[in-house]
Amino acid sequence: MFRTMILFVALTACVIGCKKKRAEPDTPDIPISEPVSTRAPAAFTIKLREEQKGDQIAVVKTASNTESLKVNGGADPFARSQNAADHFEYTETVVDRPPGADRATRATRAYKRAERSENGAPAAPMSYVNKTVLIEKRDARYSYTVNGAPLPEPETRKFRKLYERKDQLKNEDFLPGRPVRVNEKWHYDHPVMKKLGADFEMPIDVAKCSGGGRLSKTYSRNGQQWGTIEIRADLVLDGALVPEGATEALAVSGTITLTLTLDTAIDGSAHDGIVKMKVTGNIFGKLAAGGVELETTIESNGEERRTTVK
Repeated sequence: MFRTMILFVALTACVIGCKKKRAEPDTPDIPISEPVSTRAPAAFTIKLREEQKGDQIAVVKTASNTESLKVNGGADPFARSQNAADHFEYTETVVDRPPGADRATRATRAYKRAERSENGAPAAPMSYVNKTVLIEKRDARYSYTVNGAPLPEPETRKFRKLYERKDQLKNEDFLPGRPVRVNEKWHYDHPVMKKLGADFEMPIDVAKCSGGGRLSKTYSRNGQQWGTIEIRADLVLDGALVPEGATEALAVSGTITLTLTLDTAIDGSAHDGIVKMKVTGNIFGKLAAGGVELETTIESNGEERRTTVK
């Protein structure tokens, strides 16, 4: 998931007790208790910085994906494996984001690198490498252009998934909504799990899904409150799906597990930080016609680094 990922001091408090001086040697050795602190551990209200007009962020994204597919039954059973790797480097500038808007309504991305390799082949660049993409909302629809010309449709579709999906996940969806202490856990409710299912474009059984987060560490950095947030979500698939280009619905079952680690400013002071994400899944599908059954195993690993441009 990422997403224009969510993101990115902590104060580690420790109490050191000092022993009292022992009695003189000719005094009986009486055990002395250590002083006990009654101070409660610090609680932190986690706040992640949202996009604001004028923000300029340097972003480096990498991802690797593997998929194994087996098709049983029907006239042409087969098995195949494939993999892909993506690498993006760009500077994003938020030109405008009106109050109350979910996302920037005008932004630019100046790409230094944008490429994808598949099955070990040399990396192929996107059409916008070494160019600046203008992302602009007009009426209810976004446009994605370079020097006034729209991007090719396959590339446009990927931008639309980032900017135009309804019920998109937001920063606050992943946060506890209350102050938490280090190692304190929180859990996600059904609406968040439903959004995650939509993000993966898979039908899920919300009642069987589970997920939550934990603030695993806090520390200070450049006068800011930083911390590490760990997130896990287990999605249970159950429902019908019509694959792209197909005319018949597929009965889907299986599981997808998402783990995410976010190291960033948790006081809302900066976008800077690192997000690491892993997705694994075992997905099963069945077509009513011809008794065709599919089994897919997926694994995806990604990392995003965000640095404020001074």
